Amino acid sequence: MKVRFFPILLLVSSCFVFQAAYAADKTTGSITGEIKLEGKRPPKKAAPAIVEYQGPCGTRRSTEIVRLWKNRITDVTLWLTREKGSGPNLLSGTPAAVGQSCEFMPKMLPAVPGSIVRVINNDPYTQWLLVEEEGFKKRQIMQEPEGEPVELEVKKGKVIHLSSGFYPWMEAWIRPVPKLFAVAATKWDGLFEFNDIPPGKYTIHAWHSSLGETSEEVIVEAGEKDKVEIAFQLPLESPIPVMNASSLENFLSGSTYRDADENPFKK
Repeated sequence: MKVRFFPILLLVSSCFVFQAAYAADKTTGSITGEIKLEGKRPPKKAAPAIVEYQGPCGTRRSTEIVRLWKNRITDVTLWLTREKGSGPNLLSGTPAAVGQSCEFMPKMLPAVPGSIVRVINNDPYTQWLLVEEEGFKKRQIMQEPEGEPVELEVKKGKVIHLSSGFYPWMEAWIRPVPKLFAVAATKWDGLFEFNDIPPGKYTIHAWHSSLGETSEEVIVEAGEKDKVEIAFQLPLESPIPVMNASSLENFLSGSTYRDADENPFKK
């Protein structure tokens, strides 16, 4: 009679691995949330002003807008800072501002002072890059497609402004953040998440190109998922038009736009 031990060993090993992974997950927490819009909305008939430009990407139409999905704001950059605690942050690789389709992504790039940020041109056209930094003369660089990235050193207290000599809306900001721990961005539906966060007290910062910046404190506990709701206020004196993502694309192409709460993927 043959005795088979392998299945039992495999089962025991699998249980051990599962328990070890489960235990590892219990040592960190996560933050999930949404970005809400508060304040009186402008009338739907108040169409935003559109400016048309001609450049390497062809004729482009631009407008200042807040894009929503079910009252959640998209296009928001978020980052975590922590006052106390030791150990490495969750940043990986060299941060980069990427020019693509004649837009910079992301528009806000938090970075640790002393680090190097790369500006990359992924467009198949030469871009007219303008670099402005407090205390320094404005730099003008003709950045070739697939050329070498432009490397910029992030200095404490010195925000770097990137723009295009072709398209006024093509802007980005590189911001020095001394106690930077992690960076995230909202998804298409206005939701965001930070995972594998060690327990402790953090400040979560949220930034939108038209609405500015807001922040609040959050406490992360091991094995827990903390849910956060962050709100931006629409300016009172000159409200910024509000649209959902598909409405904006339709509007810029000459079509009418729909209610801001409609599903942008609805046909």
